[in-house]
Formats: sequence, structure tokens, C-alpha cells
Amino acid sequence: MKKIAFQLLLIITFLASCNAQQNLDTISIIDTETLKVALSNKTIQLIDVRTPLEYKQGYIGNAINANIYTSDFTQATALLDKTKPVYVYCHKGGRSNAAARKLTKLGFNKIFDFKGGWKAWRNSLKQKK
Repeated sequence: MKKIAFQLLLIITFLASCNAQQNLDTISIIDTETLKVALSNKTIQLIDVRTPLEYKQGYIGNAINANIYTSDFTQATALLDKTKPVYVYCHKGGRSNAAARKLTKLGFNKIFDFKGGWKAWRNSLKQKK
């Protein structure tokens, strides 16, 4: 019985590590400069996962707003092309990480998570002045 339990534990651990590796291959963390380059492509799929109120206070490029914590997120992302890269950001980086993992589960192939989010973006604009 202990041998079967141990083998089951090994299988579960192996499957979990495979899933974690798949997420690492699918999700890339990017910085401000990388996002600026990506924004030169006018057809970029960019998602702001903050609340509508936060979005109204300012957003990046042509980002669509899809609040990660509502059904709007799934509805909005259903309109995107899963075979093309998608970029996500939030205020500082926590929600975008959750969104990136959710996008992986929804079948998106390549996700770029903007580290630092709106706060880092706004600060980079202030530094130019």
C-alpha cells in the first residue's frame, strides 16, 4: 500500500512539474522597454486587467479592459486570437500574473506579462520629461 501511495505521489509530482514547465514556456515576463517595442505593432493584443475605474484613469496604447476578477475577462479574451501573442498588465503586476495563468488555461500560446504594470509605465513616461 505504501509503495502504491509513493508511486502515485511521484506521478502527481511529475505531472505538476510538466504543467509548470508548460506555463514557463507560454508566459514571459517583460519590462517597459520590451513593451514599448511591442507597441510599435499596431495590431498588438494588449489587455489591461484592472477594474474599469482604474482603466478610466489611464491605460497603455490600445489596451482593451478586461477585469480579471469578473466574467468580462473570459468574454473579452474570447474575441482574441489564441495563436497570436497577447500582452497583459495591471497596476503593479499581481493581477496580470493571475491573468497570464488564466490565459494559459484558456488555450493562449504565448503570453507576455508586463512586470510593473501601469505604475511602471506611468513612471517611465515621467522620467522622459
